[in-house]
Amino acid sequence: MRILSIIGLLFLLTACGGSRGTQVRNLQLGSGVDFAGGKGAKTDFYEALKQKMIGNDDKALPLFLKVIKAEPEQPAPYFHVAELYKKHNDYTEALYYAGRAAELEPENVFYQLLYTEILTYFQRYDEAASILESLVEKNPRDRSLIARLAMVYEMKGDNKKAIEAYDRLEKVIGIDEGIIQAKKGLYLRMNDVEGAANEIRKLINANPGELSYLNMLADLYSANNRSSEAIAVYREILEKDPGNARAAYALANYYLSQGEMEDFRRLIERAFRSPGLDLNTKAQFIYGYLQRYGQNPEGVSFALQLSDWMAEADNNSGLALASKAQILQMTGRKKEALENYKKALKLEEGNFKIWQDALFLALEEQEYATLLELSNEALSVFPNQPLPWFMKGMAYLMMKDYDKALDVFEQALIVSAGNPALEAEVYARIGDIYHEKGQHALSDSAYEKSLKLNPDNPLLLNNYAYYLSLRGEALDRAEIMAERANQLQPRNPNFEDTYGWILYKKGKYTEAADWLERAINHGGMQNGVILEHYGDILYRLGKPAKALEYWRKAAEKGGGTDWLEKKIRDGKLYE
Repeated sequence: MRILSIIGLLFLLTACGGSRGTQVRNLQLGSGVDFAGGKGAKTDFYEALKQKMIGNDDKALPLFLKVIKAEPEQPAPYFHVAELYKKHNDYTEALYYAGRAAELEPENVFYQLLYTEILTYFQRYDEAASILESLVEKNPRDRSLIARLAMVYEMKGDNKKAIEAYDRLEKVIGIDEGIIQAKKGLYLRMNDVEGAANEIRKLINANPGELSYLNMLADLYSANNRSSEAIAVYREILEKDPGNARAAYALANYYLSQGEMEDFRRLIERAFRSPGLDLNTKAQFIYGYLQRYGQNPEGVSFALQLSDWMAEADNNSGLALASKAQILQMTGRKKEALENYKKALKLEEGNFKIWQDALFLALEEQEYATLLELSNEALSVFPNQPLPWFMKGMAYLMMKDYDKALDVFEQALIVSAGNPALEAEVYARIGDIYHEKGQHALSDSAYEKSLKLNPDNPLLLNNYAYYLSLRGEALDRAEIMAERANQLQPRNPNFEDTYGWILYKKGKYTEAADWLERAINHGGMQNGVILEHYGDILYRLGKPAKALEYWRKAAEKGGGTDWLEKKIRDGKLYE
């Protein structure tokens, strides 16, 4: 990348005006055109030149080689052959012919330049630099030659020599930001921060009203852990421009690190109220602030205040409102976050990321009517995106409108073709619908299709296995799935309960009890279903009193089966 920047600089310098040597001007009209050989060779030479100019390289090359054979002391055909070989990336041949052209006419600048380019390709930097030094000595004001020399030294890794060459270039064209940036980079390679700073100061002195160069200097110090110098420069910027958002932001961060909260809040407000500080920087700062101070109400309150200033400074743009919504979501204010997402989408309807965030939040918050509304709006903008179709299906599913949900999920399957992860989710939800409708053959088929696409979905493995156990069907298959779910997500009480319940259904009561105890130890004590299952297993193990104890606990927690009350009343197991 460094080389590319130098080449870009070289191009700019070459394009600049200014006087050049006679030889350079002549060459701009057509390098290697002159030919002093015999009549026949001259005819072949100009025909070769014509073919080269119109792009017929395969005709030009043999003609040039024919001329070289007839007139081996003429430099021009060597030059053109070298250019052709270089054009076709045959640098080995190009090196020989460029070298011969340079040798036969050492005063021709462009023959020498082509030779140095090819020498550079082979990393023969010393030879290339030696030729360029000689050319610069003869043409001390030719900025293109000096820039090439700097480039070669830089590629060689001779940073001092490269700086010297840029200094010579600076004497020719004056203070130039491109040259300063190049030298700054070279000084930093040598870990000479002050040398780099001195280069930036040249720009500051030459452009006293341009504060961006003071910012550049402050950023340099900051990036190199010279905080005291950076702070001094940022203060200087604020003295000259009290509304400078970047400087206010940098100083605010400094005061925050020092625990000087009053100064921090004063300056961070100035920075956040200004449109001069970009939105991404503001949002990232708030995220970091919340990580550090979001454990106390005061920290959360100030983060929310920052998000308000951020949105106001951007005239409540869609992106600013979306960023504010993310921060509200992080702080648990999810309903407010959803409202801000909806406002953002009115201004940024083409931003799919905002739709995605809003849809997921609506689903998480169980705002199913809002989810349906947002899905339809998203589909009006992105009709071929599978996610809004999936979310629309989820809205109908959660509202128990199963027939509409099925229709939408069928469409979701069409648009999600080629996205196996999403296809698997759609099939899983179709399976849920058929399970709720009691159409078990269809639900099993959908679940199997989902698992074929994503065989390690722990939630589906668990749920499918549990549904089979409730029906007392395919218990061996159910056991394998439940075991895999627990491998994928250990210490999950619901998964442990499922596995234990399948073992119970298979008559393996002792093993089943072990798994239900694990489930209880991992949080299942708050789950009425798990407690009731454990009571049933205890009863089968010949412990009716202990079973009754857990049935009563299950009743306290709620969520048990329709048999639970009768079990407690009679002290007997009913299934």
